[in-house]
Amino acid sequence: HKPFVDEQISNVYCLWMDKEPEDFTLQAEEVTEVRWFDFAECKTAVAQGTMPNCIEMEELDMLEEYALSANI
Repeated sequence: HKPFVDEQISNVYCLWMDKEPEDFTLQAEEVTEVRWFDFAECKTAVAQGTMPNCIEMEELDMLEEYALSANI
């Protein structure tokens, strides 16, 4: 994966869902991999570049700010 360049748009979504990973049915032709992370683990992996992604730290910071303001 490469970071977004030029004028591409990235969307960040926040979804609270009380489901276990095994409760989901994934379409193999649309999904190559799913990883479940604690938010702090995700931020660390993005900051350290230890997982392929197109996530900017700025996006995670916005998500964290939202979660704190919404008391999630």
